Amino acid sequence: MQVLLSRKVFFVPLVTILFLVPSRVLYAQESIPTIIPAVIQGGCSVCGTTSCINCPKFSGVTRAVSDQVSVGCGACKDTGEFCNDTACACFIDPRASRGVCRGRTDCSMRELPPYSAFIPRSQGTNTARELAGWEEFIHQFDVGEYYLTTGHVLGYYHSFRPERIARELFGETVLRFAGSQVPNRGCCELLADNFGLSDTLRGVVTIEPTIENIVFDNQFFIGLDPLACGLYARIHVPIVHTRWNLNLCQKIESVQPCPDFPACYMADEAVPAQCDIIKALSGQHTFGDMQTPWAYGRIKNGPQTKTGLADIDLIVGYDFRQTDTSHLGFYAQAVLPTGTKFTARELFQPLVGNAHHFELGVGVSSHWILLESDAHSNLALYLEGNVVHMFKNTQMRTFDFCNNGPLSRYMLLKELTEEDGQFTYAGSLINAVNFATRPVSVSIAAKGDISAKLAVRTPHIIADIGYNFYGRTKENVHINSCSDERIYAIKGTEGVCGLEYMTDGMQFGSFVGDIPLNSSQSHATIRRGAHTDNPQPAPQASPSDIVVAAFSRQEGSIEGPDVKKAFVSAPPKLVTVRDLHKASGTSPSQATHKVFGYLGYNFYDCDWCATPYLGIGGEVEFDALFREDRSSLNQWSVWVKGGFEF
Repeated sequence: MQVLLSRKVFFVPLVTILFLVPSRVLYAQESIPTIIPAVIQGGCSVCGTTSCINCPKFSGVTRAVSDQVSVGCGACKDTGEFCNDTACACFIDPRASRGVCRGRTDCSMRELPPYSAFIPRSQGTNTARELAGWEEFIHQFDVGEYYLTTGHVLGYYHSFRPERIARELFGETVLRFAGSQVPNRGCCELLADNFGLSDTLRGVVTIEPTIENIVFDNQFFIGLDPLACGLYARIHVPIVHTRWNLNLCQKIESVQPCPDFPACYMADEAVPAQCDIIKALSGQHTFGDMQTPWAYGRIKNGPQTKTGLADIDLIVGYDFRQTDTSHLGFYAQAVLPTGTKFTARELFQPLVGNAHHFELGVGVSSHWILLESDAHSNLALYLEGNVVHMFKNTQMRTFDFCNNGPLSRYMLLKELTEEDGQFTYAGSLINAVNFATRPVSVSIAAKGDISAKLAVRTPHIIADIGYNFYGRTKENVHINSCSDERIYAIKGTEGVCGLEYMTDGMQFGSFVGDIPLNSSQSHATIRRGAHTDNPQPAPQASPSDIVVAAFSRQEGSIEGPDVKKAFVSAPPKLVTVRDLHKASGTSPSQATHKVFGYLGYNFYDCDWCATPYLGIGGEVEFDALFREDRSSLNQWSVWVKGGFEF
């Protein structure tokens, strides 16, 4: 018996090989890698110069910059970026190339979190819950007539390890914000300006996501022996109420009263800024020329709920082997997509079901009595499992930009117009999340769910203990729309206009007016600005005038380090669908281990026309993948299961 148990209950290497398909390579990481400079394809692999001999301020290893040093990662040209709490590293990935809309996804970023879609296991996918409690009343031997057994499960599920969800969505559990004018900005502080937050604000937001589910699963087993001995049908109809909450908590340094953005930074006039981070992240705050709220990717605080029918499972099976001590059979399974579809309107969007995929696959069901003392007391091994394909459907997904790092989907974009090859600022800003969210086709090659349990039975008591493995391959995502009707470029810390002044000798004179700026920063990240693309001095009405940027000193001498002249880009570098990093909007492969148990009572002595049963069960589910690949939902549950055998 020990050999049998070790092989069939605890040993799952074949299942692990089938579903633990590695699908994620590095996209960001917690530690800073060591990089040795080398000339690759005509450029130094570390600093991007034509020769590593001329690579400035590098000693042959990674360049690390502390939070207190004014030169940050943005000093490296054409680089990706890794950050942790204390330092950053600039590097060039020699494999870097531009991402394409329908093709490969190899970009200058590597493919680890953050992802813009968190899609856990469907609440309706649970062979452990389906297998427990009613095994005495299904797959009955030599009945010779139709029979019906029902199972009704009411369960509560609650997630744990919230830091793993946070890292999946944001790359970290604490978001640090600092405006562009904050002195000694840290390497890993997000540029507050992108969110309409004051350029002098500094603050942090902690993230502790939770997911709660109340599941009422209705199960029906119909024996069809009169049609064919061993033939049966099963139906599963889970009704779900789900509650998702990011549990954001902010701490802001004193910036009261909240200062305005200066003229020509977000609009041609000074405009109010936001000093509440959580309100800004909701995506409903508009400011200056950014008058379009976020249509997607909204980071909402507080509970969000959804109620619906998860996935209806239709199963037809045949037990080709049946005895009074065992059965073995196979079944075909179809899953009807009755749940919610992923729309990307919220970053942490509550989902019921499997994101609206139709599923089709096959499964196996079996049991063997291992020990038996009499007809009503035994120890048995039960096995239930299936593999399905999740067919293509259309969803909305949000993507980062290939060359701008994690969370670049939340940078500001300038809208431009073009005439005769000349680009002009159109007077409108948008958050990139509205540009980077696209309709996509999504499918999943394989998903599997298998459970094995030991059941101890007495005349009335049944006790189960078991193990469940769940796994699925990564999503296959194809962007459906590759065209853009509007023209956009990354704003970074560029202004929307320059301020033109007459000069009186070497002094600022009277104000002339605003000069629209088409300038872009294609190398900016969500954490900092970059150099102006193809910079040219801003045009001016008179050669003796001076045009300065929004944060420049605008009185006194026209010379000095605090006088910042305004530039245009000739031409600006535009963003297109081909710049989107496809993997950042793709849910990676998942795998979980689960242990479960059940204790129930069968009312055989009941005088009703049906035999009732009732019991209580519980589960604990946790990640099965390696540390850097964990993307599954860790959760525990308790549930009550009862039903009737007619």
